[in-house]
Amino acid sequence: MNKTHATTAVLNDNRPGPNYTVVLQPQTNQFPTKTLEIRPGTQCKIGRQSGAKTAPKPLNGYFDSKVLSRTHAVVWCDQQGVFIRDTKSSNGTFLNGLRLSKEGEESTPFALKTGDYIEFGIDIFSEDNNVLLYQKVACYVAVFNTTLEQLDRSTLQQFNINPDYNNSYQIDPYPPRRSSTSSLSTITYHSVNNKYPASPTSKSKRSKNLDLLVAKLEAELERSQQMEKELKVMAAKMTDLNKTQEVDQVKTSASTNTNEFEGWK
Repeated sequence: MNKTHATTAVLNDNRPGPNYTVVLQPQTNQFPTKTLEIRPGTQCKIGRQSGAKTAPKPLNGYFDSKVLSRTHAVVWCDQQGVFIRDTKSSNGTFLNGLRLSKEGEESTPFALKTGDYIEFGIDIFSEDNNVLLYQKVACYVAVFNTTLEQLDRSTLQQFNINPDYNNSYQIDPYPPRRSSTSSLSTITYHSVNNKYPASPTSKSKRSKNLDLLVAKLEAELERSQQMEKELKVMAAKMTDLNKTQEVDQVKTSASTNTNEFEGWK
């Protein structure tokens, strides 16, 4: 798994640094694609809609999902890159399958990079496990080290982003400290070694899109391999359980036959 723990993340670093445009791509149609900007010296929240001020929009990170906490996680950037921290959520934040912290505990910062797979919350099923009641927010994230208005049209089309967002986008100032009801939510997907310059050539644009696609495929492959391992472990446990049951049945049958034989004497 691609997990990098950030041990020296600095929040509210006011030194000049890169801006990041973040595209969040949910894996189901229940949640729309979101496009966000993250700026140095600020922090942005991920959370559940709790009112009109936190209504989900294409350019914020709030979700209409009951499995998220109102203030679920926080994301920021500095000179070193982009980082995420779970802020005492109930159902957890998962980075490439790793839960960042226990329930109700704040996590340490983790770096976000290209190919990371983020899950906010968990799926909630009915008591008989047959009906999915509430769905987690599971997504790939893509980060470009440029402002939203500088993204090229091919990238906007790739992620189904309305080009008019470039003209209508109005960022709330993202002050370092804001109330949980007014802070915007964001999630990031950091490009490896700053592959995405602010003004790429046509060739670098194609390379960028290809790198992102490869990263997604690699992440999916890794998740599939992990699931295969878990299924093998479960199958082995079931085999052991069946063997134990067969032995118990043989013992029970032998005991019954012995008792019947004793009765014939």
